[in-house]
Amino acid sequence: PPAPPTFEQVEAHLDAQLDEEAFLLDEDGKPLSGDERKRMMEEQRCILAQIQKEAADNAAAIAAAQAENFDQRSSNAAAMVAGPATAAAPPPTAAQRGTAIGGSA
Repeated sequence: PPAPPTFEQVEAHLDAQLDEEAFLLDEDGKPLSGDERKRMMEEQRCILAQIQKEAADNAAAIAAAQAENFDQRSSNAAAMVAGPATAAAPPPTAAQRGTAIGGSA
């Protein structure tokens, strides 16, 4: 006997059957003509494509924001680890400059 169909095969068959049945009637329950059915299916494909594009755009924006946040946290953490010793020293005051040059304040 032949092997039973795989889950994917059954699912694909059911999806095709549901797609066909979903477009047999209009919103009032009246049968659709072939042209009306094609038009409605194309409209649904366009809506799905728009939803998928928006989802991809949102995912890209979220990934960019997460990367920026990670970079910012990494920079802050590196600065904290480096500590004040690596920070630029403030310029010497006038008294410090005088002491260094003349030997007395």
